[in-house]
Amino acid sequence: METKLGRDFVLSSDFVHTLGLHENRVANINPRIRNICSAGFPGSNPASPLCVRGTNTRFFDKAFVDAGLGAGRLEQINMFTSTNRSRYDSWDTTLRRRTRQTLLSASYVLSKSQAWGGQPTASYSGNGIAIALENQFKPEEFGPTRIDERHRIVASGLFDFAPLAGIDIDGDGRVSVDRICDGVDAFSLLQAQVAGQPVPAAATALGCRQAPVNNQRVGFVVKNGQIEERSGRFFNVDLRAQKTFNVSESFKVRAYVNFFNLLNRENLSFGGRLGQSSLSSSLFLQLVALYGPGFGPPVGLPFTVQIGGRVEF
Repeated sequence: METKLGRDFVLSSDFVHTLGLHENRVANINPRIRNICSAGFPGSNPASPLCVRGTNTRFFDKAFVDAGLGAGRLEQINMFTSTNRSRYDSWDTTLRRRTRQTLLSASYVLSKSQAWGGQPTASYSGNGIAIALENQFKPEEFGPTRIDERHRIVASGLFDFAPLAGIDIDGDGRVSVDRICDGVDAFSLLQAQVAGQPVPAAATALGCRQAPVNNQRVGFVVKNGQIEERSGRFFNVDLRAQKTFNVSESFKVRAYVNFFNLLNRENLSFGGRLGQSSLSSSLFLQLVALYGPGFGPPVGLPFTVQIGGRVEF
């Protein structure tokens, strides 16, 4: 649900349910069987013919012994399976304000993330999380994932950025807002920095007229000493296609496809959190991060497709 408030504000509120099926999980298919071979376990039977290596016996040891090859030939064996399942439920509420030069956003998310083994499919720790097949679906194995967050509040803003001088240009005792001198080419300063040359004195002359605030609209990527110019402007196109199926008078099924960053724009950020890039930094005028408010459409990410459905009755 989304509605416009006044001229510049948009309020949106959505419920998201994501069910992950047949996700990866690491299974240990040759575990030790101490629950059988160690007297410390309830119901164990150390005298079992399976226990060919005592308490260190593994699942396949008896088969190797029966084949005349001897026990202990294989230790832990990990296998990727498609047996995992996860679910994510969230209620997302976002208030956005957009003007010509800024995008302000405040979000609240109430969410719950669960999976077998507490591992979402994007998390992989290999040997550290491998589980024996007979243990993978015990009731206590389904629980919160490592990325589970019950509440999150985020406020963010996107602005044009300004190249800072890194020294106290105007003599007020602060350097965090003093920009390079007006008329100095910022790109030439980056070239000097990459080449290991000293910064021209004219760029940081004390008492000079500073460059206009947020005047830098492009950034650069440095690769092997080569400098490539990239756009610092933000541009994003999202698209949603939806089809409603009327099963009955009171029962409807809606299927939809969301396309985020449809044109696959980079949307790079060359300034820090305050929209600034300091000459004293090794990343002067260079890539800092992707644009993205943290919630809602992944505006800083490459082209992404989301498929979903909704039942109304």
